[in-house]
Amino acid sequence: MQPATSLEELKERIDLFLLGLRHPILTEPGREVLDLSTSRYSLSTEYHKLLWHVWNEQINFVRQITGIQKETAGRMELRFQKFGKGPPGTLILAESRAAVEQVGLLIMELHLQRCVLEGLPVEEARLDALRDSLKLWSRLSSRSR
Repeated sequence: MQPATSLEELKERIDLFLLGLRHPILTEPGREVLDLSTSRYSLSTEYHKLLWHVWNEQINFVRQITGIQKETAGRMELRFQKFGKGPPGTLILAESRAAVEQVGLLIMELHLQRCVLEGLPVEEARLDALRDSLKLWSRLSSRSR
């Protein structure tokens, strides 16, 4: 666990971490994953509390952030307290694997087209089948991690 810091320092660390993510997601174990790139959010200090408010068309989410539990490259675990009654919990702020996997698939497809298949007569139906195989491979390989 990280040493106690002021609310402003805590807010700044989270803001800086967010800046380093291309496609940030926020999740509370056992709950829906929130895509921060398609949602609106504010991280503010009010009433001697650090409040994280996330909202979109489906959800309105507010948590009081009390600290950083763990931080690694691409992932930050935040301690929070729900308002009213309820035990403290953990929020996970991370880079979306889906976005990274989509970029990987695109790179793989471009490599196959330019380096492996260039100059070879390949029907569009076969290319579509190859794309489908790459997507399946990506899904299966990500589950084995």
